[in-house]
Amino acid sequence: EYNISESRLSHAFKESVGISLKGYLTIAQLKYAYKLVTEGRSKTYAALEAGFASPAHLAYICKKQMGISITDVFK
Repeated sequence: EYNISESRLSHAFKESVGISLKGYLTIAQLKYAYKLVTEGRSKTYAALEAGFASPAHLAYICKKQMGISITDVFK
């Protein structure tokens, strides 16, 4: 619609927000998964519903982004 390439959009986003578009989307996925778990859904359901490839992928990204395991987040 705006005739902007994916690369240019990503670059402009990072200039404006300070983090990459992919990083922002990953954080949004994590927030959604956390929300689902706090609402009583299983970690497996939350991982798949939030768009992660598997519960292990959610665990890996959580550890990488937050520095703690998904289990420790909810202790």
